[in-house]
Amino acid sequence: ISKHETEKGYDEVIKLLPQLIHEFPSLHYLLCGKSDINEKHRLASLIKKENLEEHISLIDFINEDELAAHYQLADTFILPSKKEGFGLVFIEAASCGCKTVSGNSDGSTDAMLNGALGIMVNPNNPDEIKKGIIKSLKQRHNHQTAWSSQTKCLANFSHQQYLQRTRYLLSKTLKNRQLCKIRNGQLNPAIISLIYH
Repeated sequence: ISKHETEKGYDEVIKLLPQLIHEFPSLHYLLCGKSDINEKHRLASLIKKENLEEHISLIDFINEDELAAHYQLADTFILPSKKEGFGLVFIEAASCGCKTVSGNSDGSTDAMLNGALGIMVNPNNPDEIKKGIIKSLKQRHNHQTAWSSQTKCLANFSHQQYLQRTRYLLSKTLKNRQLCKIRNGQLNPAIISLIYH
């Protein structure tokens, strides 16, 4: 959280909490991340205005060795972002077996495998965000569903998958480079075709 990342969607979640608490009275929102002092004050004011002091905790920076425990503590990880570059946090959550709700209009879609790792919502539609959170909170979650999420995540984003894809791309690049060699002072016609299409 910071004043420079207001597109993360946490304001929308805060504004939806009174409605969600009506259905889930024990709901507690952990809002985690390093923030500047102005954003911390702004959020504290918003939380007080909405009378949510008993339902929201502002958690500062979480050390790497505590990160998995925080994801595993959560019933749902929610970040209805509008401008997420890639969404590493969604991969972290899924790899910990956490149910996830994300936006559907930015880099989150790649990290969420287009919805295979969780629920995707329109981050500009509060009603859709609310429905996504409710659906996630009502979904059955146990070791089997957590394992399924982890398996899907690791099948696509593990270190081993990264190495395989890197090797593949390097191999493909080297093959394409062979095609690029100039023959008799002329650029290979196949490469001209690739350049102009």
